[in-house]
Amino acid sequence: MQEREHELSLERERQPEIQERTLDGPSLGW
Repeated sequence: MQEREHELSLERERQPEIQERTLDGPSLGW
């Protein structure tokens, strides 16, 4: 699960706007 967390951290750094959306609602489809 560490790999997934690492990818999530990279996505947050590359797209900080999506981080707010994920906090507001699961847009990733989990």
